[in-house]
Amino acid sequence: MNYSTKFVQGSMSLLLPLLFLIIGCTNDKETKTNIKPQDKDSIYNIVIWAKDSTTLPLKERKALLEKAYSQAKKEKSLKIRLKNLNQISSTYHSFNDTSRFKKLQEEYITLANQTKDYVGKGDAHIKFGQYYFNKQVDSAYYHFREAYNAYLQAKLKTSEIDKPLVALYYMGSIKERNKDYAGAEKEATQVITYAEENGLKDKLFPGYTLLGIIQNGLDNYDEAVNYHNQAKKYIKYTDPKRQESYQYINQNNIGSTYLRSENFSEAKKIFNSLLASESLKTIRPKLYAKALSSYAYASYKEKSVFNDSLVKVIKQSNQLLDSINYTYDYARNYYFLADILAKKDKAKAIEYAYTSKNVALETENRDRLLSTLQLLTLIDDKNSAKHAEDYFNLNHRLQQEERRIRDKFARIQLETDQILDENLTLSKKNELYTKIGIATLVLGFGLFIIIIQRINNQKLRFNQRQQEKNQEIYDLMLSQQGKLEEGKKEAQRRISQELHDGILGEMLGIRLLLSGLNHRTDEASIAHRDELILKLQQCEEEIRTVSHELNAASHTKLGNFVSTIENYISQVSESSHINVCFNYDINLNWDVLPGELKINIYRIIQESLQNSIKHAQAEKAEITFVKEENRLEVLIEDNGLGFDPNKERKGIGLKNINSRIAKLNGKVFVKSAPGKGTKIKLDIPTNLVY
Repeated sequence: MNYSTKFVQGSMSLLLPLLFLIIGCTNDKETKTNIKPQDKDSIYNIVIWAKDSTTLPLKERKALLEKAYSQAKKEKSLKIRLKNLNQISSTYHSFNDTSRFKKLQEEYITLANQTKDYVGKGDAHIKFGQYYFNKQVDSAYYHFREAYNAYLQAKLKTSEIDKPLVALYYMGSIKERNKDYAGAEKEATQVITYAEENGLKDKLFPGYTLLGIIQNGLDNYDEAVNYHNQAKKYIKYTDPKRQESYQYINQNNIGSTYLRSENFSEAKKIFNSLLASESLKTIRPKLYAKALSSYAYASYKEKSVFNDSLVKVIKQSNQLLDSINYTYDYARNYYFLADILAKKDKAKAIEYAYTSKNVALETENRDRLLSTLQLLTLIDDKNSAKHAEDYFNLNHRLQQEERRIRDKFARIQLETDQILDENLTLSKKNELYTKIGIATLVLGFGLFIIIIQRINNQKLRFNQRQQEKNQEIYDLMLSQQGKLEEGKKEAQRRISQELHDGILGEMLGIRLLLSGLNHRTDEASIAHRDELILKLQQCEEEIRTVSHELNAASHTKLGNFVSTIENYISQVSESSHINVCFNYDINLNWDVLPGELKINIYRIIQESLQNSIKHAQAEKAEITFVKEENRLEVLIEDNGLGFDPNKERKGIGLKNINSRIAKLNGKVFVKSAPGKGTKIKLDIPTNLVY
């Protein structure tokens, strides 16, 4: 049987994570050198103690980390706090405490955003991406994308210039693993372009290696070999300590490409040369075991002739894998054994194929599971239909999952790029606004200086022109005339208020009552008219009082404050048929209020009730006195027509109310609307004990 070998792409899956390790994990070392120990209780020393202690139990080492975290939170410098958080979270990660690691990394990213530490933010997202790499590929890709965008916003130092390349490499590798070859090729090309533009020749080896693996997945084997040969040229620029290991990786990649393309003779040569390397088994035992089984399988497929020695070589590979406790490649090796034994011992071949299938399931090696099911359909005649159905269902599910993941990658890339564009646009706008603001301030300051200078010059010229004696006389005349005018206006305003709020209100009530009594000739009406005439005489007296500015007489009239208000309410209710309710605390002595306060409140009540009758046409009104700790609250409400307080009104009623309350250092609140009545609230400060 000549079965296809295009399933062997898994032979290179080991190499990419190793390359990540090579180019990605440098941040912790940098942080360590930046944080200097100061004393035995420093955060640095506490973390080092927790990390390196071989005698303390894990629980106590975590307690030390919590102590360090508590101290770090008190650090005022956000920059130092960021370094401490990075060190603490990395140590939690080494303890496999993923919960605390993630929480501290999220806190780190929040602080990095606040301080605009885009390099630190990118490093934190790289760590998150590494954490999710073998768990949730979409989350891993998201964090690597966020890291890349953060690095683009940063002003990178020379030592940090390779950081965007690291993020790009991770993104391309994730896409390659999930068969998004078009997207992976784009990322890998960006890696190479970025490395060339920034003189990072040592990073061209992983870049071309990734491109070669992508072309292998696309079945472009000639291009794959070409890219791996390109990668080989740049090994000499990498770390000398790793160059030998990179040579082995490169040879394995080329040999695996030949094996996948069914060029078995070339594959055999490559793997034979690789196995001849003396140090391979020591420094890369996994790769040595892989090369053993690859060599044996290529040798068998070259001539399709069974050779028991080839089976022994693959079993030798299994023994080595067992010694290093690496089970992932078992599925691959047992697949090779099943294929080799298919012609010689079908029962044993089926047994090995089932072992390969089970190991592939356990290790979640989906490509190997597919190829094993395909092989079982050919060698296990009894269950061929079942294997074919399983193969179809699995292949269909994997294709759907790959499409879903590719869609997620595209959506993540679109969303993160949009956010980056928005941030860049906002940054440019802020920069423009800042420049405009600075220019405006400079211009405004210049104009201010010019104006001030001109004013000073004018004042100087004015002072020079005026004689000191004439100026004093002139100022005195102006002062006297101003005081005279102010006194006149104040007297006019007070007389106007007294006439409008007090006397006119009483005369209105008398007029309404007299109108009702005009056509009555009974004794009661005659007596009532006499009373009203007497009240007119009182109004006459009050007018005389106002005209002579005798406020003391008015204050005396309010000797019993509450009774005065009640009498006035009774008079208004009788004359206008409005129902007025007066609420107050009978246990309080309201007469201790200052005379000025009482007269002003009384006048405001008069003005308000007149407005309720004359303008609002109200049927009900309510007056409420409430004494709080240091203030008096007066509420006057009616159910009349209401009005819009925001519209300017011609009358002086509200103006008088505001004026009176202003003299008492109080506040007036008016709430009204057309058709919803009116509510006036007076809030007056008073320290009197009633």
